[in-house]
Amino acid sequence: MEDSLRLKFLKQYFEHNRVMPSYREMGQMFGVKSVNSVYKFVNRMERDGFLKRVGKRLAPTDDFLTL
Repeated sequence: MEDSLRLKFLKQYFEHNRVMPSYREMGQMFGVKSVNSVYKFVNRMERDGFLKRVGKRLAPTDDFLTL
């Protein structure tokens, strides 16, 4: 699954729940069993400016919200 589609799923989840999903929930959404795959995706999205960490939680950036 491409990162752009994963971001779309995350945005829909965030709009509905107003929080970011856990890594396990992301894995279920993305159809992967490995939490490490989700970790790598999250790191890419942090590097690209779509997600940030606030304490131990993930939060959307302005770039994420304008997708």
